[in-house]
Amino acid sequence: MSKIFTAGLILIIGFILFIYYVWISAGLPKDPSDKNFRTFTVIQGENTDQIINRLYSEGLIRNKTVLKLILRKEGLSGKLQAGIFRLSPSLSSKEIAVSLTHGVNDIWVTIPEGLRREEIFKILTNAGFDVNFDSWQEKTKNYEGYLFPDTYRIPASSDLDKIILLMRRNFDNKTVNLKSLINQQNIILASLIEREVKTDKDRPIVAGIFKKRLMNNWPLEIDATVQYAVASQKNWWPQITADDLLINSIYNTRKYEGLPPSPICNPGLSSIKASIYPQKSDYWFYLSDKKGEIHYAKTLEEHEQNVVKYIE
Repeated sequence: MSKIFTAGLILIIGFILFIYYVWISAGLPKDPSDKNFRTFTVIQGENTDQIINRLYSEGLIRNKTVLKLILRKEGLSGKLQAGIFRLSPSLSSKEIAVSLTHGVNDIWVTIPEGLRREEIFKILTNAGFDVNFDSWQEKTKNYEGYLFPDTYRIPASSDLDKIILLMRRNFDNKTVNLKSLINQQNIILASLIEREVKTDKDRPIVAGIFKKRLMNNWPLEIDATVQYAVASQKNWWPQITADDLLINSIYNTRKYEGLPPSPICNPGLSSIKASIYPQKSDYWFYLSDKKGEIHYAKTLEEHEQNVVKYIE
């Protein structure tokens, strides 16, 4: 009898350990190596089963039943909230469960590279922040170029000071390895590169052209600076006309030599690096065709041929 009891006890313990292993395994991240966060929207009125089914079908959890049990164990059943969440397959089922009951007071905001601060203000208001335009303009008047483009998770209760501080700190963090090399001229140059060039491979080359022109007292002749000068709230980056090119503005780099007095947008890290590490070349001219592809020229004659070929 004792042998039968012992054998039975071993089987029971083995079964319990097996269930425990399955429980733990099923609650682990779906893919620990995939740390990319994606948007997951819980619609008002969706029930728990519907939400869990979508989490499973979108590859965010390993096991639907385990997530249900975790919600019950943690006292979270019925507490999943409607809203937009950022989730990753690298999160455990418990972390996802908690995320879906918290964080709706945070707002995810994406600031693309190359925007003026007025455009950033528009994104913030569209995201639901109650911010005043005049206050924003006043508080950011010295920060054009330093409001780092990125995706931010911002508490919904944040005021302007907190939002600006978050962006400024992010700039410092992302450029910490370049801190000793960055100055105002680099950021101005980076802002020009950001508006003029779309690809990482072209940015250092165009930066080299800008540097060479500056060193040889050539005007930069950058249309983006004229756009900055003539812009309005109707269109922050308008199509340039022949009359616009004649505007008497210190931002008109066709009329005045040297850099404009301040950045014209908020550049990303690639453009900042290009301004610090420009690539030398024999080129003096460049133009961007309708697809955004850059075409280079060593002489004015070659450049004019490119204009006819790619623009006119």
